[in-house]
Amino acid sequence: MPEYLSPGVYVEEIDTGPKPIAAVATSTAGAVGVALRGPTTPTLVTNYGDFVRTFGGPLPIPDEATQAVWDQRGHYWQAAESVKAFFDEGGARVYYQRVVPGGAVASSAPFNGGLVAALDADVGPADTTLTLSHLFGVNAGTQLTLVAATGSQIGQVTVQSVDRTTREVTLNAAAGVSAKRHDLAVITAVNNALAVLTATASSQGGWGDDLSVQILPMVGARRTLASTPASGGKVSTQTTAAANAGATDINVTPIAGSLDAATATPFQVQINGGAPVTVNTVTDAAPDVTLTLATALGAALPAGSTVTVVRAAVSGSDITVTGADRLYADAVVQLEGAAGTEIRVVQSVVGSQVTLTQAPGNAYAEGDTLSLVEAEVRVRYRPAGGTEQTEHFAGLRLTNEPDPSSLIAGINLRSHWIRLAAGADYDATSLANFPAVTTGGWGALAGGDDALATLTTADFIGVNPGPGQRTGIQALEEIDEVAICIVPGMWDSDVQRELTVHCETLAERFAILDPPPDLSVQEIQAFRSPIDTTFAALYYPWVQIRDPRPGAGGTEEIAPSGFVAGVYARTDIARGVHKAPANEVLRSIRGFTQTITKREQDVLNPQNINVL
Repeated sequence: MPEYLSPGVYVEEIDTGPKPIAAVATSTAGAVGVALRGPTTPTLVTNYGDFVRTFGGPLPIPDEATQAVWDQRGHYWQAAESVKAFFDEGGARVYYQRVVPGGAVASSAPFNGGLVAALDADVGPADTTLTLSHLFGVNAGTQLTLVAATGSQIGQVTVQSVDRTTREVTLNAAAGVSAKRHDLAVITAVNNALAVLTATASSQGGWGDDLSVQILPMVGARRTLASTPASGGKVSTQTTAAANAGATDINVTPIAGSLDAATATPFQVQINGGAPVTVNTVTDAAPDVTLTLATALGAALPAGSTVTVVRAAVSGSDITVTGADRLYADAVVQLEGAAGTEIRVVQSVVGSQVTLTQAPGNAYAEGDTLSLVEAEVRVRYRPAGGTEQTEHFAGLRLTNEPDPSSLIAGINLRSHWIRLAAGADYDATSLANFPAVTTGGWGALAGGDDALATLTTADFIGVNPGPGQRTGIQALEEIDEVAICIVPGMWDSDVQRELTVHCETLAERFAILDPPPDLSVQEIQAFRSPIDTTFAALYYPWVQIRDPRPGAGGTEEIAPSGFVAGVYARTDIARGVHKAPANEVLRSIRGFTQTITKREQDVLNPQNINVL
């Protein structure tokens, strides 16, 4: 019956009597071959564009010396063309198993320890403010080193003040230099002695040298601190006399036990709902009390103004946080208040009560803030002459746990391009150990090697150490859906023997074998003679196609297995498995490399050599 691929109206005749033995569908192929890049486990691709995105396009045609070495074994460099042929001829699904030489090496880049932020806006020489992607570790007096995205140093600036709500810093002088959005500000210099993290390409090969990785801290959430349960109710009073601008003393009505001459200082108050102001001393001025402020009044203050005591938000290692449901055990947080900032780690969260692994060193009050430190990762793939591709992952926890939301496990699970591994100095609780490269920006992967000079036919045959560890032809055993098996362009006898044994052993799939190119009628008979199986078919001759390599445009001669597998699948999908894939047109070829006459075909067909 036809294969039902999408919603529609289908008519199917159902025989109510005894059913004959059903034939095996041949719409899904399994292919084994070399690729530019990609996973080394059987991977489903559903069109040629999908194949290119996952495994890359056609391999470069090797030099004549390499071709001579492989003259008796196969054209391994033409696998991508065969996959394209499969889809061009109507195939819909192929599981591709990439072959990797034993000497192949994956590209990698080490990440040391340091703290870096990205610029969120362009900066000019006359500008006195910077907007950063985060303000972790940034306080008044912090010196920032501006670095271009390319890694070159631009200049240095010093922070005068910080606005954590807008993530804007005010400088103590004009920047004096120009920087662009996405350039970097190094907060803590990168320590090259630290081995914090290693980023490695997801598979072996020189393709990984076109990868770059950037890892930066980000604000996962920003929450306001609330008063602790022990702080009691709200304490609010009023001024009893007017105060002039520039004054530091204000008189207020006392509240026994909460705001009187015995109240311990310093503490903070809000005047008419404004920003918290620190009170240095409280003195008796019966019937009032006098509050001496650390900061002079910026404007005249009328009598009757509201003065509210800011209550403590910390009790030992416990803090009260509004919206604490965004926090979690082992979360890294930055506490932010008038006394400064500090990094702490969350031990537990119960409602709005958050327990830290270590008590804060500063005093924090209601209205102060807490910022959750998480990571964001950008991956950039820039193949020579190709289209740039990127990945972006945000909100990654710094914990080194097997949790898909954590930095390392999350990237290893979700990234198509890279894998991360913690180094000896990985420390989620220290921002000085945050993963960073020497330049502070992008880490360029290097050292990848395809090692095609070490490729052997044994790499195509593969090994079978068990599920998930199989390579080469052996790996196709893990995919039950595969019905057609090809190793395109390979005519080595050991490879073809292993492919037919694979099909005979499983007894549910069929192999399509390729002959060497340019064989005469006598030579193809000699090649076919030792093949003794009912689980494989040999097709002859080779075909001519347009060379799909960018800018090529000429004619390329390739083996027929990919085309034939596509015809098998097309016939199965359109007509049903009962229809033999015979008398079908090869739609995507320019011609054949040889012209076979009817009399020659009369000789070959009885010997089970399928003539195209």
